Amino acid sequence: MPIKVTCDECFTTLTVGSQHAGKVAKCKTCGARVRIPVAEEVDEPQSSGPSLVDDEVEERSLRRRNSKPGVKKRKSGRNSKSGDGSNHWKSVAVTVVVVLLFGFKFAGRINRHWKAHQARQGAAQDGWGGQQSGQLSTENASSFNQSAASDPSELYSLTDAPIHPPEFSSATFREIPTSYAKAYIQSVPMPGASPGTLAVLGVYLPPGDHEPGSLPCILFAPAGTPMIHGNPLDGNPENPEFAPYVKAGFAVVEFSLDGWYDSSNPSDAAALPAYQQFSAASAGVKNADAAFRFARNNLPAVNPKQIYIAGHSSAGTLALLYAAHQPQLAGCIAYAPQVDVEGHLREALSDPRAHTALPGIRAFVKRSSPDSHVSQIRVPVFAFHAIDDEVTSCAKTRQFCNQLREAGGDVKFVEAQGADHYQTMISPGLQTGIKWVASRVGPAGTVAVDASSPAPAQSPASTAGAAMSSPFRPVPSEPSDPASTPLSPDRPVSAAPEQFNPAPPTPATEPSQTRTIETESSLVPGTRVIAHQGLRWVGGEVVENLPGQMVKIHFLQLPAAFDKALPWSHVRLPLAEPAIDKDALETLRYNLIQVPQGGAAGARPLVEAELLALEGYVADSLNIDIRAKRVALKVVRGSSAETEATFALLRGQLFVTEFKSTRR
Repeated sequence: MPIKVTCDECFTTLTVGSQHAGKVAKCKTCGARVRIPVAEEVDEPQSSGPSLVDDEVEERSLRRRNSKPGVKKRKSGRNSKSGDGSNHWKSVAVTVVVVLLFGFKFAGRINRHWKAHQARQGAAQDGWGGQQSGQLSTENASSFNQSAASDPSELYSLTDAPIHPPEFSSATFREIPTSYAKAYIQSVPMPGASPGTLAVLGVYLPPGDHEPGSLPCILFAPAGTPMIHGNPLDGNPENPEFAPYVKAGFAVVEFSLDGWYDSSNPSDAAALPAYQQFSAASAGVKNADAAFRFARNNLPAVNPKQIYIAGHSSAGTLALLYAAHQPQLAGCIAYAPQVDVEGHLREALSDPRAHTALPGIRAFVKRSSPDSHVSQIRVPVFAFHAIDDEVTSCAKTRQFCNQLREAGGDVKFVEAQGADHYQTMISPGLQTGIKWVASRVGPAGTVAVDASSPAPAQSPASTAGAAMSSPFRPVPSEPSDPASTPLSPDRPVSAAPEQFNPAPPTPATEPSQTRTIETESSLVPGTRVIAHQGLRWVGGEVVENLPGQMVKIHFLQLPAAFDKALPWSHVRLPLAEPAIDKDALETLRYNLIQVPQGGAAGARPLVEAELLALEGYVADSLNIDIRAKRVALKVVRGSSAETEATFALLRGQLFVTEFKSTRR
């Protein structure tokens, strides 16, 4: 019986006769060594594929038996070239990923990705096969071949290797402070859909006490991918993409997507495993289903019949895809989704290298495209799109909704004026989406609250301690927000820009170990600051000085669209470590449970960036000791960094647990 084996270097699937089981052969594509599994390691009959020549395998085996012990043979020129061939395919893999990433025009981030890749092209590629790559290569090559042979409209299985959600308890979740809600982040990550992956959930609840089954729930995934790799949890309770739902009285369950890949810090060792892990998680469908089962079974306050999934851009694509797989959803909300992933990436997919470097990529993106599953969506859908969106196509979303309606689906499609892919979703998109959900989940016998109507004035203290008498609290609307008028695709609405209030509320607290701004010279663009946002202090950086003792600030955890002009009274400069009172410093220590790809040097930039977004983190104090599997950092006691640092490490893909000494 022929044996099929996948090369760990170039991922070419090869076929060889069973008489060569247990031997080592050379890959015909890249020249790398391939170990042929013995019969016990082969689970099922293997299909045909490129073959290894039998006599070449035998010749290699005879040379090994006939070589004299203790004599090392110099590698032939032919063998030395095989390494170059291997490196060639590694470069191809990252090139293809880079090209695919251009499909979603995140220009700044992708430009850095491309420049970094070009810089690496002239350097030797050593140590490419990482731990995760070795664990996943053969397993996922099989899944790619299966997807390539399947009907694009075939649904992914929700019962094959599902992700098991955790219990909602203090042992697995940690509460983090917020200005408006109760927020909990999973402190002990759960295994993902494939070996070596970890998944994380976040839970955000409205303030007050809630009767069992009283809250509708929104499932939310992070956006910003080309749908060939996943994303870590955002974990920021102030995220403007889901905070309005919580403020309107919804529970929100945020979930990560298997196959994390930092495209701003590209790595050959991470590109292919990220694609494999994302494929093993069925393009995020398994992650979404784990969040759904968690909300339905493990959150007592959630009404199991009022669980919706919502997302923007690539997360909107996943929302539609999961809606086709889970008929028990109450509905789906998709803002500016990409409904035709294959068409959107057509130019990149036309590169023949894509199909060698990423096996089954065309079949995978086609099967993961919502337009392959129009007739299988049986839950209500709300779709929103800016007419002149420069990233995803409004016309295709309109066509998708028309097809869904013709197939008998319950769908509402809203268009808005504008070309901005992100800001139009923030306003008026979220307001109209919340209104749509509110109209569907209003309590029996009552009229659902209009989510765009102004909320009664309440102090933060009275709001935090009050129990909710309704599953909704109105969402404040902007003065020029037209969302309160009837909406339809035939009469688009205008997206009103955010109005700047020149006199924001005076901060009620003072961040420790900081100093006030006294001169404009201390506000050089790029300077790290602590800025007041909402009711809390967060990390930011100076964008530019403005007249009248004002400064424009970029909040490190938010997109540039939320940069804001603040008076000097709302900005502080953090003290350098030597100037901080020693009694005010706290060293946090952790056990490292998984060695990061690229080691300490590769992990530090991403983790440091996450920590700098926290008020109270001492810059450059992060220490990652790979040998001892320890992580340490310094924070100001009583600051938000003291309670939120753990999850900042997880967002930076540094998986840790609280330090426990193993010495006896």
